[in-house]
Amino acid sequence: MDRRHAAALALLVLLAGCTQYYRNVRHPEYANPEFHQDLYECRQKHTYPLSTLSENPGDSSVQIDQDLVQLCMVERGWRRAN
Repeated sequence: MDRRHAAALALLVLLAGCTQYYRNVRHPEYANPEFHQDLYECRQKHTYPLSTLSENPGDSSVQIDQDLVQLCMVERGWRRAN
């Protein structure tokens, strides 16, 4: 095994260990597509425009309230699976 393969394998193992899995306690049959749909909807619900003074009127920024997104996901039944 050369160095590139060893480095790629080490990175893969590291990333796999950092992955968080979620399950829905209300709907155990829900999987990844439903999780991402709920996450998208919660982020949309809790995204707010920031007022900025800019020379370009088309420039705009938004802020996502991550705490409210997390609460929204919990309300929809999503919990971290251990």
